[in-house]
This record gives sequence, C-alpha cells and structure tokens, in this order.
Amino acid sequence: MTTRMSRPAPKVKPKWSRAAIVALGVRTDLRTAGSIWGLSPTQVYAAAKAGRLPFPVLKIGSRYCVPVQPMLALLGIDGGEGNRSASADLRAPAEGEHHLRTAPASGGPDAA
Repeated sequence: MTTRMSRPAPKVKPKWSRAAIVALGVRTDLRTAGSIWGLSPTQVYAAAKAGRLPFPVLKIGSRYCVPVQPMLALLGIDGGEGNRSASADLRAPAEGEHHLRTAPASGGPDAA
C-alpha cells in the first residue's frame, strides 16, 4: 500500500478591496503598498530604490513610508469624505458642489 504525501497549500496573495486600502489610513509601509500592486517584497524594494514605482515613496532613515492617498488616486478610489479620486476632478461640479481645488463663488449664501 502506498501513502500519498500531501503538498503544502500554495501561498495565496491577499486580495485588496477598496475598503481595505482606504482603512490603511494616511500611510503604509512599502511591503503593504507592493502587495496592493501585486509585487513581491524583493520587487517592490528594487523598484523603490530605482525610483520606478507609480506612487511616491518617502525614505525616512532606513525605512520606507508610502502615503496612501496618491495610491488611492492612481487606483481611482475615492478615499472617503474630503478625499477625491483623480477621476473626480475630471468632471464638472454639480450645482452647489465645489471641487476641493476650487473656491466657492463669492456672494453665495454664506456671504455676509
């Protein structure tokens, strides 16, 4: 009688949902950012060192820090109240709505 050796389950990369990325907060580490983009730790560190990542990477001492908002914008994800995705700035504001980059017209209802 032969026995079968079971193989270990293959490692599955985590799938990043919109909510999970937004929940990261203001910043994250380079490994997490690389995981969101489907990069291994080796790949993301090499790309960061070469300056080839599509999002900003800050090197603070010997650590890398990645602001989450630029990644959200690249992915077209609205980061929540007060944050707009890059595609949100492409459309004209609706009546009574103001883009974050534009000031409200003077003489509006709040004018004294």
